[in-house]
Amino acid sequence: LIALADTVRRRLPGVEVNTASSLHAGLKKVVHTHYDAIVSDARLPDAPGVAAISILRQRHPDIPIMLMSAELGQDLMAYATLSGVYLFLHKPIEPNVLVTMLNRVVEQRRFGWQIHQLTQKANRHTKRARKAIAYARLLLEAKERALSRRQEALANSEHIRDQLAKTLDRIQHGILVVDQSWRMVWVNGSVPQI
Repeated sequence: LIALADTVRRRLPGVEVNTASSLHAGLKKVVHTHYDAIVSDARLPDAPGVAAISILRQRHPDIPIMLMSAELGQDLMAYATLSGVYLFLHKPIEPNVLVTMLNRVVEQRRFGWQIHQLTQKANRHTKRARKAIAYARLLLEAKERALSRRQEALANSEHIRDQLAKTLDRIQHGILVVDQSWRMVWVNGSVPQI
């Protein structure tokens, strides 16, 4: 196990490699460190590999587990497959195969993490965009209501002006209406034409 760990360290320089001689020691390490993969022997001193898989799956369902064993019996393989074991490694393990598989898992996990981060970022931007759109809709609705009120007020004032003009036209005396600049804006029909 130590020789395999040293090989992985040399061949995958950016990868942190930790070893544990028992399930108990391994679980302590998994609690404090996030791993891209776990390589476990099917026979551990304090638990059979099947128990290790079950415990690891319950506590860390997203970490790929590679199971190594000299005897890959049908019962073990069936249970491991149902438990989600990523890969079976038959002992003696060829270091090149282990390094290749670990490299693949590490790359997949990193791509998965990048996809997860990009998805979260896209979701945050989508949420902001939806809020901005909702705010813009509220502003537009408020402006439409204000415009509608102004149009109603204008129509009302035009109606009042027309009523006033009819009333003033019936008066026999000449009436002249001027604005603030003393410009003539309206005369009734009784004012002589100039």
